[in-house]
Amino acid sequence: GYSLDELEPRLFSFNNPVGACGTCDGLGVKDVFDEEKVVANPELSLEDGAIYGWSKNNAYFYQMLRLVADFYNFSIEQPFNELTDEHKNIILYGTGNQSIDFSKIKGRRGWSNKKKPFEGIIPRMIRRYEESDIRSVREDLSRYVISKPCESCHGDRLNEAARNVFIQNKNLSDLTKLTIDQIYDFFNCIELEGKRGQIASKILKEILQRLHFLINVGLDYLSLERQA
Repeated sequence: GYSLDELEPRLFSFNNPVGACGTCDGLGVKDVFDEEKVVANPELSLEDGAIYGWSKNNAYFYQMLRLVADFYNFSIEQPFNELTDEHKNIILYGTGNQSIDFSKIKGRRGWSNKKKPFEGIIPRMIRRYEESDIRSVREDLSRYVISKPCESCHGDRLNEAARNVFIQNKNLSDLTKLTIDQIYDFFNCIELEGKRGQIASKILKEILQRLHFLINVGLDYLSLERQA
C-alpha cells in the first residue's frame, strides 16, 4: 500500500510543487540529447566525423578520444556503428570513475597534466547547454535536443503521491486520458453509500454538470490531458 497525509486540492495540480512530478517539474517531458542526432554519421569513424566537432579536424578532442580508445582497446578509425555497445557508451557517456591519463594532450594552454575520468560527449553537451550564458552556444546545442516523456511520471506530470490516489481503481492521470463522454459515464456510475455518499454527492453533481455542459457544446470527444 501507499500511505498519504491528508488529501488537499494542490496535491492534484501539476502546476503546484506539492503535486508536480519533481523530475520534470510537472511538464511531463524532459529535454534530452538524442543519440541519433549527436551521432549524425554513424557509418563514419570518430576520426572521420561520426560526431560533429570530435573528428581529427579538432585536434584537442581528437587526442582525447584516441587516449580513451587506447585505454579501452578499440579504434577510433573503425566506423562508429561497428563499435561495441560498451565502447559507444564510453564515448557518449564517459568512463565513470575510471581516470584516463590525458597528460599527452596539448591544448590551448599548453600540455595537460591531468589524469581524470573522461566526461563523455553527451554529459559535456548537457553541461555546456545548462551553464552557458552565450545564446549562440545554446542555440547550436539545442539542435541535438528532443523532448521525451519523463521517466519518473511517464508523462502524467504528477508526483508519486498524487498518482496513488484512486477512485474506482482509476487515478487522476487515468481519468484525464479518457474522453469527456467517457469520464461522464464513469462518474455517473459511481455509487457511494452512507457518510461517504453524503459528502461526495454535491461534488459528483457539480462534476457531472460541468461535464454535461462540455458534451452539450460538442466537446465530448476531447480528453482532459489535451494540450492547449
